[in-house]
Amino acid sequence: MQTSTSRSRYGTVAQIFHWLTAILVIMAFYMGPGGSEERVYSSANDCSRQIHETLGIIVFAIVLLRILWRLKDSAPEQPPMPPWMKFSSKLVHLVLYGLLIVTPITAIVGAWLEGIRLLSWYSAAR
Repeated sequence: MQTSTSRSRYGTVAQIFHWLTAILVIMAFYMGPGGSEERVYSSANDCSRQIHETLGIIVFAIVLLRILWRLKDSAPEQPPMPPWMKFSSKLVHLVLYGLLIVTPITAIVGAWLEGIRLLSWYSAAR
């Protein structure tokens, strides 16, 4: 098992971060109650909302760990491609990372501004 990036492909750790992020984002999207504020924060949707919040915070933490890993382990060499493709791939990569960071932050700040407690299951257990 190759933990570090080789010249042609990402290492095992980077691949695990990639697929774990993708799976958790899909799960968080699926578990999001969606709709009006009354629907999202209704007691009928409490379980799915709490799972959604938990998954979102886990995604945020994993993305931060993934960025730290990327600082330690470089990306593999890109195959030859036209300059516009290199630019486009870097831009899309940055946009995706930006969304993975900004989306949970805006959700947390929005809930905080509305006076809604996040992870109420955690607060109740303490």
